[in-house]
Amino acid sequence: MPVYARYLLSQLAIPTAVAVIAVAGAVWLSQSLRLFDLIVNKGLPVTTFLWLTALLFPSLLLVVLPLALLAATIFTYARLWNDSELIALKASGRSDFELAKPALYLALGVTLLCYLTSLVLMPAGARAFKDLEHEIRNSYTFVLLQEGVFNQPAPGITVYVDKRQPDGSLTGLLVDDARDPEAPSTITSERGVLVTVGDEPRLVLERGTRQEREPDGRVSALHFDAYTVDLTTLSEEDDAYRWRKPKERYLDELLWPADDIDDQKNYSRLVSAAHDRLTSPLAPLVLVAIALAVLLPADLDRRGHGKRIAFAILLATVQQVVQLAVTSFSISSLAFVPLFYLAQIVPLILAFLALTGRLRRRRPRRMAAPAELPSREALRAGA
Repeated sequence: MPVYARYLLSQLAIPTAVAVIAVAGAVWLSQSLRLFDLIVNKGLPVTTFLWLTALLFPSLLLVVLPLALLAATIFTYARLWNDSELIALKASGRSDFELAKPALYLALGVTLLCYLTSLVLMPAGARAFKDLEHEIRNSYTFVLLQEGVFNQPAPGITVYVDKRQPDGSLTGLLVDDARDPEAPSTITSERGVLVTVGDEPRLVLERGTRQEREPDGRVSALHFDAYTVDLTTLSEEDDAYRWRKPKERYLDELLWPADDIDDQKNYSRLVSAAHDRLTSPLAPLVLVAIALAVLLPADLDRRGHGKRIAFAILLATVQQVVQLAVTSFSISSLAFVPLFYLAQIVPLILAFLALTGRLRRRRPRRMAAPAELPSREALRAGA
């Protein structure tokens, strides 16, 4: 690799890393805030919270990497213009395409990383995240029966816990069970422990009293040494097979789903997601090529290149909006699927043509006017 190419690549690497960290941190923080409630109000361990947010990271990379690389490319080449470094490189005989190669190489590497993320890491992370979220929502080891709170694990039942002991046992329990309107009951217990039998949670109480109100208004009391309360909260929908969303599926599961899909719209969603999974990783290469095609062919402008930078951002935004629109249209009709590829390939080809100079307008050369021959009178006068 020539010295100038290594120099340009080094100038691109640092802004790209900074942009990735900044954008990824902001997006990761916004996504993780909705999970923060699991720590504050549900008692979820910090390690589980961190693991959940880590599983979200592959999905964030597909959004962050193209935008961060685009921002770094525009920033770097605009600075090189302002410092007259690109002018010196062009004066040494380097073409626009040669000056674009370092950024294109970096974009190609990021594109390969996006393909790895899109085809392998993202579906694996999304699947693990949804499975763990589903387990946490229906598991009562961590998120149920917080101390000092009237918990409602299921409609019609309220549980109060005075203290949660280090060994996981509960003390000072009050259970109000109104799931049977004809025979509501109230249970008090000195101690209890939460267990899982199969997939169903059970609250095993020790040394307490159960009071039940009969339909005729009488109240019966039962003193017990051990009593079990069923805390099942899974609905029929949750207990059934959980249909995996497109983001949780690998490419073969999108194109050839094994589960039965009666709804044509769901089938279109899967097929559309498959083609989006194949084309969206090209975004880093396409966006960088668009930015370079706008910035590099420019001439020296002492007033700066603000207009060209704004134009590059506008073209990149339009390309991404078209990609999103194609995703929406293809769900309605699979006839729009070819637009996935056109939305990426056409801008890429036009950008390469602009970088190689094939889209520039060639100014016709002006032919010099033939010199008029002197007349005979002029020749005689001169003689």
